[in-house]
Order: sequence, then structure tokens, then C-alpha cells
Amino acid sequence: MRNLLRSSFALAGVAAVMALAGCSAVRPAALTVNGTDISRSSVDDELQAIAENPGLKGEISASDGTIKSSGSTIWLTQIAQQPVVDREVRRRHVTVTAGDRRAGQAQAQNFFGPQVFAEFPKWFRDRAASATPRDGHGPERR
Repeated sequence: MRNLLRSSFALAGVAAVMALAGCSAVRPAALTVNGTDISRSSVDDELQAIAENPGLKGEISASDGTIKSSGSTIWLTQIAQQPVVDREVRRRHVTVTAGDRRAGQAQAQNFFGPQVFAEFPKWFRDRAASATPRDGHGPERR
């Protein structure tokens, strides 16, 4: 089941990248996944936070202060997966518990590494660890 879910996420990531490439000036969303628009400014802010993280400078940041394409592809895939997961959670009427939120925090820390994750702004850490932005910190995803 996990492999099927991961394959679905990978497919969603490919669809998101294709949607990103096909965006027009009329529609400001960076990408749309399952009817959920994700704003260009939100994506740009997140990619900028990643590029500015001192712990990632040598790994995924380019010398001009941007992110290498491989790094942005990985993050765009993460962004594209969330609406798919959110939709399934709603469809299955799953209640997200405090334990689930702690597990999300741990997963986000593992994704970047605990020290690197700690160097991100709070709004980015909150967003990376949860399904939706909380308390209005940082730019909204939708």
C-alpha cells in the first residue's frame, strides 16, 4: 500500500511540474493539484527559504542564491503531494491527532536533517510539518 501511495505521489509531482510549465499570466497559481491552487508567491517564498538556509548552501543552493533544479524539483513534488494527501484525509474522514502532528514534525526534520530544519524560519517549519499553514505565519499556500 505504501509503494502505491508513493507512486501516486510521484505521479502527482510530475503532474504538478507539468501544470507549472503550462501556467498562463491570467492565472497566478504556480500549480493546481486536484483543484487546489498553490500560489506562485507561496512557492517562491518556500524556495527562497530553502535557498537561504545556511545548512543547504553547499548541497542544493546555486551560487547565485537560487536553488539547483534538482532541489526545486524535489520541493515542488513535496508541495504537489500535500493537496492529494489532504483530499484523502477528508475523503476518509481521518482526524489528525496531536501525535500525527508530532510525527509530521519529525518527518519534516528527517527530510532536511534536524540542524538544517532548525535554521528555517518558523513559518516554513510550521508549513513543512503540517498540512496547512497555521496562525497566519508566512505566506498562505492557497
